Amino acid sequence: MKRSTSLSIAAIAAILGFSSFAAAQYPPPVFPQQPGYGPPPTYPQQPAYPQQPAYPQQPGFGIPPAFGFPIPGFGYGAPAPAYSPPPMAGPPPAPTFRSEAMQSRVALQFDWFNSAPSGSLATNVMTWDLVAQIGLTDNIFLDADVPWSYTAVADHDFKKPVFGLPIVGAHFAARFAPSAAFFFGVGLGIPVQGTMNAEGQTAATLASSIRGYQELYRFYPNQLPLRFRGGIELESKPFFLQLDLAPSFLISIDHNQTTIVTLDQSTSVGVRSSFGLLAGLRLQESFFLTRANDHVQTAIEPFIGYESPGKSGLVARYGLLMPLDSVEGFAFDKTKLLTNRFTIGARF
Repeated sequence: MKRSTSLSIAAIAAILGFSSFAAAQYPPPVFPQQPGYGPPPTYPQQPAYPQQPAYPQQPGFGIPPAFGFPIPGFGYGAPAPAYSPPPMAGPPPAPTFRSEAMQSRVALQFDWFNSAPSGSLATNVMTWDLVAQIGLTDNIFLDADVPWSYTAVADHDFKKPVFGLPIVGAHFAARFAPSAAFFFGVGLGIPVQGTMNAEGQTAATLASSIRGYQELYRFYPNQLPLRFRGGIELESKPFFLQLDLAPSFLISIDHNQTTIVTLDQSTSVGVRSSFGLLAGLRLQESFFLTRANDHVQTAIEPFIGYESPGKSGLVARYGLLMPLDSVEGFAFDKTKLLTNRFTIGARF
């Protein structure tokens, strides 16, 4: 054990001694000091070049003052074209269609029935109606109808004038398309006839039937009429169509008479020229919804007329009312109803 330790110590001493010998024989190399870099040399200032002369502006290449830049396709400096915004779209043209319900008008209506059958007494029944329709606004109108009549029976000394029941009311009318309109309204009769004798009641009954029982309330005695009316009007030039429906309540003011309820309907089709001439056919039905001997009366009325072109002017019409069934028809049978109808007036 001691021997091996001694050998180890001797080996370490030998290594250290060899290292010291090697260091004495080969010292570390000494490198020379690098030279220091001095400041960079100063170069002489470059000579100043004289300012370049200003060249004159070339003609035609200036910027147009109105635009600030040249417009392609036009000479430089040339005036720019005058551009204007596209025209604004104007309002649509006003509809040329004006329905009858949307017109202010006054007219005189004259109906005449003449019957002279062989073996019977000749009868003449005539009625006049002063009618007015006055616009308060474009859509609201006041209505009025003042009727009166005259009845005469030849060789019987029967001559009787009868004042009818004035009707006042109002209606609303408006377009729902450029060539289509509707209307609805109400009218109330004023019972001014008072107590009538037998002759007066006979004359009033004849006068009330002269239109095939349509608008019965105009002369029918002892009643307070309340009438509603509505309809539509269509136009497809040169054709036109009119439809209306009018329920009426003839409220009795006499305890010996009952209230009467009627329903009037009419349809008119026709053609209207650009210069105002018109012609067509009207079909009407009168329904009695309360007790009556005849619950339905139908009739046709061919007509011709003239209406001045434009908003105002003359209005004229002639029609021949011909009942188709009993009790008033057939129109061309003896003692049956055949009524000539005239209208003359103006619209404004």
